[in-house]
Amino acid sequence: MSRHRFSTADVLAAFRTHGVEPTFTSYTDPSQRLSFLCACPERSPGETTFRAVHYQRIVPLCPKCKTEDRQDRMRANRRVLALSSTPKARSAVDRHAAVVERYRQLFAEHGVTPLADYLGRATPIPFVCRGSCNALRGSIMPAALRGGQVPRCRKCQDAIRLRGEDHPRWNDERTPKERAGDRTAHDKRWDKEVVRAHQGMCVITGDPGTAPHHIYAWISYPELRHLLQNGTCLTEKLHVEFTARFPDGRNTHADFVAFYEEKTGCPCPIPDPMLLPQSELIFVE
Repeated sequence: MSRHRFSTADVLAAFRTHGVEPTFTSYTDPSQRLSFLCACPERSPGETTFRAVHYQRIVPLCPKCKTEDRQDRMRANRRVLALSSTPKARSAVDRHAAVVERYRQLFAEHGVTPLADYLGRATPIPFVCRGSCNALRGSIMPAALRGGQVPRCRKCQDAIRLRGEDHPRWNDERTPKERAGDRTAHDKRWDKEVVRAHQGMCVITGDPGTAPHHIYAWISYPELRHLLQNGTCLTEKLHVEFTARFPDGRNTHADFVAFYEEKTGCPCPIPDPMLLPQSELIFVE
């Protein structure tokens, strides 16, 4: 999915839909501070970002209106069902019942069915999700529910989360090579399995070595990136030295053999992973 690029006219229109009058004349990126006149009678000046208005759905307000809005929401969160007479004389049981009822109402506002009542601020409340997940179970902390967070299961939350070019913090200046170099959980599992396969010992010096090393550079051979036999274990010093010799990321098995023989004076015992039978290849999942 390609990312939609907003023009200055698009951003001006987005601000005006909230009744505010933009005073900025140009737009560059979602994190730019943009000035406007608030929709309040005083038409007080304010500042916000397009990220907040468009992606986070935050209404642009001047500082005074923002403070009043925050105070109104705090009062609404504290409001509980009060007894008509002598509210200060309510028992602890009555107070807890009022709090429980308040959380039931919060769930009802989102059309979600809780599976248990409020038990305390440190206890998450389980519920049945009403999204497209076919009613999976989820849980939410009381403070998050009070703060306006929509109760969703993890699957539904992941489905609406913006990723890649649609994310507001996407950096257009990074190259595909730089993004491919980002460390993922999959890469870390490969590192761990390579170190374990070599018992944490450097194959050249025999010293403890915890620097997993690709025999065929993964940048040039991405299909071998998570192949267990394409990894070996070196000390950090030797790993840095070898990598410095091939800054373009084009090293192969032959290069590692030459490096091994240079350091040890012995033949390299590590087979070429590209020559192994398909049935012997182990890819770290």
